[in-house]
Amino acid sequence: MVNTKSTNMPSILLTILSLVFILTGTAFAQEVYVIDSGNSRLYKADKNTAGQSDILLSTLPTPHGIAVDPDNGDIYYTDGSTNPTNGRIIRVNKDGTNQTIVASGLKTPTGIALDAVNDMLYFVQYVELLPSIFKVSTSGSPDPTLLISGITTTGPIDVDVDTVNNKIYWTDARGASIRRATTAGLSEEVLVDNISAPLSGIAVDSTNGFVYWINDIFHRIDYISVAATAPATALTAVSDSLLNEGGLAVDGSQSPVEFFIAKNSSQVLKATHSGAASVLLSISNGASQPSDVGFYNVATPTPTPTATPTTEPLSSILNPGTQISDIPVVTVAGRKATIVLRYFSAASLTLSGTIQKNLAEIELLPATSSDNKLLVRYDVKVSAAKKKDSQRLLSKRNQLALKGLKPGNYTVTYSATAYQKKSKAMIEKAKSKGKTGFTDTHKKVFSTNFSPPARFTIQK
Repeated sequence: MVNTKSTNMPSILLTILSLVFILTGTAFAQEVYVIDSGNSRLYKADKNTAGQSDILLSTLPTPHGIAVDPDNGDIYYTDGSTNPTNGRIIRVNKDGTNQTIVASGLKTPTGIALDAVNDMLYFVQYVELLPSIFKVSTSGSPDPTLLISGITTTGPIDVDVDTVNNKIYWTDARGASIRRATTAGLSEEVLVDNISAPLSGIAVDSTNGFVYWINDIFHRIDYISVAATAPATALTAVSDSLLNEGGLAVDGSQSPVEFFIAKNSSQVLKATHSGAASVLLSISNGASQPSDVGFYNVATPTPTPTATPTTEPLSSILNPGTQISDIPVVTVAGRKATIVLRYFSAASLTLSGTIQKNLAEIELLPATSSDNKLLVRYDVKVSAAKKKDSQRLLSKRNQLALKGLKPGNYTVTYSATAYQKKSKAMIEKAKSKGKTGFTDTHKKVFSTNFSPPARFTIQK
């Protein structure tokens, strides 16, 4: 994704810096990738080690935006080209080898985002001097399709995609707003309007359900829930004088949430939610101008657990203050994956010895019988490269066995929810309509956040 102030012209985009990072611990790589189009270089740095970087490529064309495939590590970047009608999208391996043209004949393409679930790229390019939003398959065929015309949206700068809800978000710099639409280009709306500042980078945290963007004038990162209805009021996640125009990546798998910012003074910053920013990387070249950042988790071989998973790890009570920070434990055997989640023995509205006032006002049936007690269920999302191979499960057990999985890379994340049985009248009404499922007869009381994702691979 590429980000410039609304006053910037396409020619200024010839000297920009882009970055993307890959996370891994036991299961993820921990790397930051930086594209410096002023020096035509691709850098790699450790996201946890400030001041160190390696040059992977030193002969890039004219890169602007960047996005990375979380399943195989392929990097996609937009090449504005010195010819404004011969821009390209180029794919390259994460080790810098095998550069391949995905799309060509583009007009100054800038910001780019990847929907790895549906193998689709979304990008900004100029049409008759109007920046518009297009999409194209990662295979490059068929040709790019216009989604959002520059006639209706006055100045898209950067774009990102919410793969959970199938929506795209973009910063509309000249319109001073945050906008969104479906991935089919329908139902375009202004989510946040009348922002009194130039806008640049935008990033969607699909895991926790938030969209973040950089407010250049006030040197901060603002955000809003993806569930918000327009018009919405933004909140502030990070406020720091170091922040400035540039690209943005958000890592929602960390607690607190982490941000990576490509700054236009040849720096890459790292920050945490409600925390301060610090310099992760400085590039000592006057031509460098950071302008883009993208985020992804790269899949690696499944780690072998040091202990046999159990269906009942340390028991805990699910309450409205519960936060899930541990990733699911995944064990793979052939085409079967066993997933173990954090175990909750019961659910309660009690938090730290007291019942919170706002939660006490939730309309509940009197807990006079076992029918009316709170029940724990696990909402499990299993995402595959192909949408048809993905699953979403509601389980009463904290251990699941998925069989017959197709070869490929998978991501699993989960939340825990407290349910209570609906009233007899509501249950009878649902039954009269032939609805007898758990969610037809029970109502949701509260839920946790979704856990950080675990990734695993089913081999051929």
